[in-house]
Amino acid sequence: MQEHPHRRIVRIGDTVRRPVQPWTATVHSLLQHLEAVGFPYAPRVLGFDEQGREVLSFVEGESGPAGWAKVVDDRGLSAFAQLLRDYHDATSDFSPPAGAAWAVAPGGGPIDGEVICHGDFGPWNVVWQGHRPVGIIDWDFARPAARLHDVSYALEYVSPFRDDAECLRWLRFPEPPERRRRLELFCAAYGLSSATGMVDAVIARQQENIELVRRLAGEGHEPQATWVADGLLQELDARVALEPGEPLAVRALTHVQPTRPTNDISPDPLPADDDDPVGQQLLRRHPTAYEPAASADLRDVDHKRGGGSSFARTDCRDLLTPPTNSHARRLRSSGTTSKRTSTPG
Repeated sequence: MQEHPHRRIVRIGDTVRRPVQPWTATVHSLLQHLEAVGFPYAPRVLGFDEQGREVLSFVEGESGPAGWAKVVDDRGLSAFAQLLRDYHDATSDFSPPAGAAWAVAPGGGPIDGEVICHGDFGPWNVVWQGHRPVGIIDWDFARPAARLHDVSYALEYVSPFRDDAECLRWLRFPEPPERRRRLELFCAAYGLSSATGMVDAVIARQQENIELVRRLAGEGHEPQATWVADGLLQELDARVALEPGEPLAVRALTHVQPTRPTNDISPDPLPADDDDPVGQQLLRRHPTAYEPAASADLRDVDHKRGGGSSFARTDCRDLLTPPTNSHARRLRSSGTTSKRTSTPG
């Protein structure tokens, strides 16, 4: 549980107690909807305690920093993507209550095909039992948005859009990840027929998150104010751009080591390969600057400098395949259910 002064979250028995926020009632409505439609991975709302804190159920399992190791292999990565798809599908007919309030979005409900995005769907906010995800936690940033909002956010962390040194030291990878393959695997497991435009979408989502942290810190919200005081914005800016117009996502997807000078990467895009499902080749490596093994992810990275992509301008509905293999539906039809104890919402 979390002991930060701005948000003390404690476990008492099989329950989790959390401070009430202006958006708590709206999130409770969402969680109650998920329970009503049989979505088995959401916290259950149990009311409020004598101190006025919300009371949620608790799920036994691993989460937080332990979540990173769970998405390293293909099985965990696919389960993570399927869980997100199942969650989005479960919210497709949710109608927020009158006067709905969200933490980081205007009030109201989804429009034009939107769902209720989780808003912070990373490995740290999923609870695992072995290789199986059993819960989603921390719903404070839930709000109406296009599916792509959550998909691109998740992809930043599980492709991942980080350099090899960080992947090996912090993200539990035993060797440099095959980022392009992982990106495509996630998209396929979610139920997208193509990964086209996803790199552009992740970069846009990174930029959006920077502005959100900046705004919340400026309004005095925690932990964002502390993050900014500690220099987080500079770190986030560095992830998005190595130099004007050169996203760090490109470096991550091409295995460029952090110790190499940035001018080792040519900004000129390579021609598209019509046989590649992802799309456009992007970068040209100087042959003397890197070991041959470092080019494993180099080809066919889907990023279009400047103009973006058609996928990044959509909500990805056109690429969705029917949820005939829904993980939650398979779980329910098999008669397998997890204990209805949930996570720190």
